[in-house]
Amino acid sequence: MKQFVLWICLLSLISCASKQTKEQQVVNDGVVTIDIENGLSNVVPELLLSDAVSVVEVVPLEMTPASLIGEIDKLTDGIEVAASDIFILNGRGNNVLRFTRDGKFLNSVGKIGNGPEEYIRMSNFLIDEERREVCIISCDNGMKVYGYDGTFRRVASRMRLDNFLYTGSSRYLKYEKDYFVNTWLPIIRPVSEVQDSIWSFAIVDSCFNVKRRFYNPAIRGREEEIVGHRSKPETFDAVNYWMEDRTAIDFYAGEFNVMYPGVDSIFRLNVAKDNFVPVYSLALGERPDFEMAHLWLKDRKFFDYLWITDFYETKDYLYFVGSQSEKIYAICYDKQSGEIKSTRRKGEIIETKFPWFKIPHRRIARPFILKDDVCGSGDFNVQFKCKGKYWVAVLYPSKLSETLDMEALKKETVKSESSKQRLLRVLNDMKEEDNPILLIATLKE
Repeated sequence: MKQFVLWICLLSLISCASKQTKEQQVVNDGVVTIDIENGLSNVVPELLLSDAVSVVEVVPLEMTPASLIGEIDKLTDGIEVAASDIFILNGRGNNVLRFTRDGKFLNSVGKIGNGPEEYIRMSNFLIDEERREVCIISCDNGMKVYGYDGTFRRVASRMRLDNFLYTGSSRYLKYEKDYFVNTWLPIIRPVSEVQDSIWSFAIVDSCFNVKRRFYNPAIRGREEEIVGHRSKPETFDAVNYWMEDRTAIDFYAGEFNVMYPGVDSIFRLNVAKDNFVPVYSLALGERPDFEMAHLWLKDRKFFDYLWITDFYETKDYLYFVGSQSEKIYAICYDKQSGEIKSTRRKGEIIETKFPWFKIPHRRIARPFILKDDVCGSGDFNVQFKCKGKYWVAVLYPSKLSETLDMEALKKETVKSESSKQRLLRVLNDMKEEDNPILLIATLKE
């Protein structure tokens, strides 16, 4: 009996210790601390797609003379998935292509030209599902709005967006009733113009007048230092070569979450306070000094630190994409238990040389890859995330022979046999010159 009581007491102590550990993750007004550095020691062979998603749609995009697609631009939000439609930013035609959710081509949206219903160059687009509208943003002549069917509706803005944006690859988002602009930092301009441009986000109206700016906390107070950090003569004679990656953005369950470059926290838009407030703090170990962290032309030592560059929230998990040296991590954090597990892949540091300066821009490609145990496509590379509801992977027929083993797929045990058979039929019918195949994964609710 005494032994039984002793065991009960011991189990109670273990339970209390476990609870204490979990409670210690929550600090400072509900901000959850995630110890990613130590969690990386829990390495697993693979993370499963089925943990995060309920279904995967296999969508071959119909190819017609009017719907020919090259490679879909990953620097912009090149795919939007709506309730009954798919929209693709078509770099070849400088317009938007509309397909059904089954992949049948419906129509194009937008037209190049100098007319009142046209634009010179398209930089990005967004979808307004409520109004069934496609907003095409041009750095040359503002934003033009079209119906889903391609009919012109109105000019939302006649102003040139580059009066406050440098790059056409900036992101344009619609959240509730506001438009948001997310830009890269800092803007490379004359010193006299750059001071007010060192911001990450801005709320703008339909004419793209700035209503509110949001600043990267790592940069605030150091604007003068950044502006004064002039480029070296052997590079290019602009303001500086300080540059950041684009702010990581994720929508889930109606929340607007961001992670600023160089800041080890995830922030959430608090509409009532009209501000972004921290919700997660990431423990990443030793950090570099400010200058090394924010130089665009990266010092090689920069990559020896642990970096988190993107995140993906689901019902039960937070996923992170990170790298250290030449290792690439896909990291899964269980929001209930606090458990962290990760996979490792071999990466490489890529040096991009530009013709107008000699120092190469170093970067590392960081794909977010899960094992597709739903329909069996192999590595599911999450290339696009849409409206907090969908993850999209793109399969290019010309490359599939190198990456997908048809015989192995036939034998693969999957969660959805019907999705697997659909994939097999699509793969069997495809030709190398065909349009891409989309895998649209619906997140669990």
